[in-house]
Amino acid sequence: MDVPGISLAISHAPPLSPLVLYVPSKSLIEDICLRAAQLTLHGSVAKDSDLFSILVTTIANRICPIHFRIPSEKSAPTSQAAYARQLARDVVREHNATHGIFLGLVDCAPPSCAEDDLTSLKESGTPSDKVTSDLTPTKDTAQAGKPSPVDIPLPTDTDSDSESHRGRSKVRERMWSNLQQLVNCASGAHMWKLVRKWTDPHSDIPSIPLEDFGDTFRKRMNPDASSHHIDPVLKQMSDLLAASLPDQTQDNTPLRSFSRSLQAKDVDQGKDCMRENGANAAAGVDEVSQRDVLAIPTDDLCA
Repeated sequence: MDVPGISLAISHAPPLSPLVLYVPSKSLIEDICLRAAQLTLHGSVAKDSDLFSILVTTIANRICPIHFRIPSEKSAPTSQAAYARQLARDVVREHNATHGIFLGLVDCAPPSCAEDDLTSLKESGTPSDKVTSDLTPTKDTAQAGKPSPVDIPLPTDTDSDSESHRGRSKVRERMWSNLQQLVNCASGAHMWKLVRKWTDPHSDIPSIPLEDFGDTFRKRMNPDASSHHIDPVLKQMSDLLAASLPDQTQDNTPLRSFSRSLQAKDVDQGKDCMRENGANAAAGVDEVSQRDVLAIPTDDLCA
């Protein structure tokens, strides 16, 4: 895939999905990176928009990243590689009857055109082919394997150490996490089963027929009244427990606080504790503060 082919592939790819492009050599990747840096620092040096400037602009307009890879000739072909080759053949066949979009490039001519056809196209002024393919259709194509989860890199345009950008970095991290979950969810079988269940035009057959629904609902909401009875064993245990408790219990507290009424010295002792701990505490639910309690006479509190 050359520079015009990369531009055309990026422009047709979904902007919200990561894109993996296989290029023939490492030097092409280095040229793209070098031209991208030159265009960023110095702008376009050509008189007219060249292919590299169009490619860099197309890459910059994408939201998700683009991964450039070099295919290995020694590695065995996988199901995903076979699926990619078949997809490329389908795109080439569909392009024979349609026109591509204008990127400052000419439209692609079918790769099956003969040389004399291309010569006649050039003489007539019709755009000639700039992107060709050497892929030939085959009948035996491996089925595509299960798609692996998409790994979307974390955005790096915010400084996590900066105090003014700390909140923005957290927001971007949450947005990145949500985007990654949504993209991976679209490749899961469970998600599409749930979508088909929601959008299925055939409604589920109810377990209860509509004719019997009224009677069944009425019986469930108005069950038969149960007979009132008392458990004799539980009543006997309750009677034995009540008989074992005396009418009056002995007060074993050090100051016999439970067997005598509140006295003035007890109130004064409580007020002394309030003064030691500070009487500036906030008021409680009854809107009475400790300072209000200290202002009440002791005799009134004992009454």
